[in-house]
Amino acid sequence: MNFRILGNLRGLQQFNFFLMSEAKKIMWDIDPKDTPFIVAALAIGADILSNNKHFKKQNKIKIWDTEEVYKMFLEQRGLMGLQEE
Repeated sequence: MNFRILGNLRGLQQFNFFLMSEAKKIMWDIDPKDTPFIVAALAIGADILSNNKHFKKQNKIKIWDTEEVYKMFLEQRGLMGLQEE
């Protein structure tokens, strides 16, 4: 059983290395400090919610800003056009 756990950990390390490599490729010329956010999104297949405009300079991860989420919320509830401009 210990060998199976060790094997799984090695696989996880290789997976993490792959994700980190991919994330660095995506963000290196944009903002390398944000690489961990890209790693997390890649790992779980998630989008990112951020108002940092530099995230939108890449096209591998869907980035939402708060205005987009707010509009989507209103549209889903049939309230679009009812909010004050």
